[in-house]
Amino acid sequence: MINSLWQPEKKNIQYYFKSEPKKIDLQIDTYYMEIVLTNLLSNAIKFVDNNGEIIMNISDIDESEIKLTVYDDGPGVPKKEEENLFLEFYQASPRQQKQKGTGIGLALSKKLIELHQGKIEYKRKEKNSIKKDYTCFEVTLKKGTNKS
Repeated sequence: MINSLWQPEKKNIQYYFKSEPKKIDLQIDTYYMEIVLTNLLSNAIKFVDNNGEIIMNISDIDESEIKLTVYDDGPGVPKKEEENLFLEFYQASPRQQKQKGTGIGLALSKKLIELHQGKIEYKRKEKNSIKKDYTCFEVTLKKGTNKS
């Protein structure tokens, strides 16, 4: 799975990881969650522009759930295409795509997250204090002892 998409230094991408909790017990199968995280991060790397920024953030929602968010400051998804984002084999319109894909990654990620009794959402975070828009995928997962 390692290819040019996993070479953010070629695009001079800045990557940040933030986590409120120091340790989290989750009810997940780590093999399948690695697939989800790989997909979200590789999409961010694929679609962010040169000198772009990617942020992964983990935060507590409450005592039973966490939120894992992957942000990037790439071009985002056109509003009219957002509702199709998690459909199998769906890809953004050709002029939005810089890289080819299969259209399977987000659909598979959604199914894997739902099998873990979680959810995934796409959001567009409007300009923040540093005047950037961010593409945002939020994953909500249940806390608890890992069963795998």
